[in-house]
Amino acid sequence: MALTKEDEERVREIAQTVYENQKGSRTTPEVRKFNQDIENWLRDSFPNDSDRQGRNSNRSGLYAVLRTILDLSNIQNLRDGQIPEARQIFDEYKRLFSD
Repeated sequence: MALTKEDEERVREIAQTVYENQKGSRTTPEVRKFNQDIENWLRDSFPNDSDRQGRNSNRSGLYAVLRTILDLSNIQNLRDGQIPEARQIFDEYKRLFSD
């Protein structure tokens, strides 16, 4: 059974809509806020461009701790239900590196 031109066009529209919906943000507002809090702390702790290595090292270290404790294969897999524990870990991490 062959598709009509209208059917083909409709299939293309549906495929495009599905693609556009999937390529959007994979995180929730709560996760994005948590990530922004991390970036703000890093920017405040290492304000100069010459501090970029310190910023990157601390981000990598924090992400490694979060991935290990929360059993994440990638920090992008963080979900809303994990945010309270992630925030406790982050607060402890900040405390350790602020002393």
